[in-house]
Amino acid sequence: MKGSSVLSENILTGLSIVISFILMFLVVRLVLSQQSERTYKNLFESIARDIVLIIDREASMTGSEKSEYRIPEGIHLNEIRIDYKSVFVTYEEGTIRKFFSGVLNSGPYTFNDPRVLCFVKSDQVIRISPLECDNVNIN
Repeated sequence: MKGSSVLSENILTGLSIVISFILMFLVVRLVLSQQSERTYKNLFESIARDIVLIIDREASMTGSEKSEYRIPEGIHLNEIRIDYKSVFVTYEEGTIRKFFSGVLNSGPYTFNDPRVLCFVKSDQVIRISPLECDNVNIN
């Protein structure tokens, strides 16, 4: 036909290769971003799980006990809230909730962006402080 441009087979092949590379790049980027988001959420779940384990361990021990938990360097929590039977770890994208079975006999506690938590058990009461355990009395 006169005046019309015909797409050659080579141009169509080139365009399909370019589109394939773009789609592969987008799929890889999507998979990696979802994986990093899941890893980020797992980090906060492990912090909540560690706190729950410390509370349960201290509640099951007899006598006085002191345990210190350091938040990993570079991690910024908005808030840690320890209630009657649950721990809430709040970060930028949401809140993680974990349950414990031990009895605090104190609280509830709320800590904004803590770096360390000290768990002190004495007289069947578990007290939690955002200070290093060296600075907290056991009585």
